[in-house]
Amino acid sequence: MGDYKDTVTLLIGNVENKLKALKNELQGNIIIPASAGLVQSLLDADLVDEFRMIVHPVIAESGNRYLENITSRQDLKLLRTQLYETSGYLRLCYEVIK
Repeated sequence: MGDYKDTVTLLIGNVENKLKALKNELQGNIIIPASAGLVQSLLDADLVDEFRMIVHPVIAESGNRYLENITSRQDLKLLRTQLYETSGYLRLCYEVIK
């Protein structure tokens, strides 16, 4: 594993305002893993430029929808896909159209 101490930032408090400031300060990507609620809030605040997801080939009888609380329409443009043939997982990468 690499040394990420200068590249990882923990945001506490008003995450939307802090992320806006980070986007102005930093060059490169800001990655937000595994938090559907946070991703939904950032999409609603128009702070997401690219959206990546992995589709798992499983049919669940119950559970939460990943993006069920979005309050505004978000149009996406498919940029690339990757199929993991052994598992059947499909990785999708979309640009958020603004």
